[in-house]
Amino acid sequence: MDGIETLDTVADCAVATHGGPVRVHNEDHCLSLMSESRDARPRRYLLAVADGLGGRNAGEVASHTAIEALAQAFQDGGPESPRGWLARALQHANLAVFDLAHTDARYRSMQTTLTALLLQSDRIAIGHVGDCRAYRFRRGTVQQLTQDHTRLLDLIRVRLVTAEQALTHPARHVLTRSLGAEPIVPVELVEAHAEAGDSYVVCSDGIWSALSRNNLQRLISGLPAAEACERLMTLGLTLDVADNISVGVAHVHRVVPAAGAPPWRRRVVRFLRHRALPSG
Repeated sequence: MDGIETLDTVADCAVATHGGPVRVHNEDHCLSLMSESRDARPRRYLLAVADGLGGRNAGEVASHTAIEALAQAFQDGGPESPRGWLARALQHANLAVFDLAHTDARYRSMQTTLTALLLQSDRIAIGHVGDCRAYRFRRGTVQQLTQDHTRLLDLIRVRLVTAEQALTHPARHVLTRSLGAEPIVPVELVEAHAEAGDSYVVCSDGIWSALSRNNLQRLISGLPAAEACERLMTLGLTLDVADNISVGVAHVHRVVPAAGAPPWRRRVVRFLRHRALPSG
């Protein structure tokens, strides 16, 4: 027995949010949580960003309600796979927003976006509704892991809008789905395998609309997650971003395959760990 299963995946995670230099209210909320290993269950890490709809009533209440429901689901735990847990947790968050909007007249029609990333063992799962984004930075490359749920993206898919027109198209911020609009929401679920050295960013449109993917990578590289988040907040304020700004950063330092993972995956992880050890 090589003992690798007795270890646990290690990541450095943090979030930060700011109202921005223009908006009076911050309608974003974000979350970073880590569970301890217990009952033979591996440690889990959760990053989430919610952006309340500014054109609706009480956007800040909607985003806060969704994040609180997500946090409660995380604390309750459960035996599900990362994908299964996120599917259930985001429906729970959606119903919390929907119920409050329909039982308290002060919050009628409130809605929010929500993107959440869960790291467990060597598995990444993302639950996504709206236009907050998740990115992966791996070995010098950047990949957007989510697709915006906007009218513009639908128009681009059917080739009714060109890339040049998309930059100024009036539908670029019109959402096609959000939490709180209906009692059940279609959640986009994305799965991937994590590797040691990966970095992940979850952010609101106040961040991704102002910074290119390559600039995001440059700004978070070499910094602990909390410092990387603060650097992005500072830059967002300097750039006079016209929206609330929120971001979560996760640096993955060590990855341990999930129980029952194929033997070849455990051998690859063991090889990568030994290769990373300093010589001598």
